[in-house]
Amino acid sequence: MTVKAGLFFSATNDVLRVLVGLILLVVAVSFIEDGRVLEKLLSGPRLPFLPFVLFHIVIATHLAGGVMLMVGFLTRIMSFIQIPIVLGAFGFYVFGDFPADEFLVLNLSPVVLLSLMNIFVSGPGWFSIDRLIGMEDVLIDDDRGTDAQAGTGGGLVDSIELARLERMNDLSVL
Repeated sequence: MTVKAGLFFSATNDVLRVLVGLILLVVAVSFIEDGRVLEKLLSGPRLPFLPFVLFHIVIATHLAGGVMLMVGFLTRIMSFIQIPIVLGAFGFYVFGDFPADEFLVLNLSPVVLLSLMNIFVSGPGWFSIDRLIGMEDVLIDDDRGTDAQAGTGGGLVDSIELARLERMNDLSVL
């Protein structure tokens, strides 16, 4: 019974991950089509070059993060990278005095922020590239005793390789 419940929650997490990726992708495309909205949000009198840099960072991370979240590749890393940007949008949503009808993107920021935090904690889900290549457990502390946890300098590459080998062993048993 727990396997079915675990599979249900994993499938629900997959749907959430794909929807958040799609939302980020749509937001990035809307910023590309009409850059005035993002320019109004980021405009400041002190540093004129900062809005230009932030404009491109927001669009690039939303495009790359949206696609990678949709397919489930480097899911935890991409959700972690998205969190500060969406947190900034949430700050504009809470503390800014922007008209809600003009900045509809800001209305989504609380839901997307909570969803990204959920994805970061719960992982990529069942239907993802991370699971296919054995990377779903890379950023989680577990009881496997990898070199990275033992402090021998194994690092992320050894953790990925160990996860891939364990995944291959699991598939060979089937």
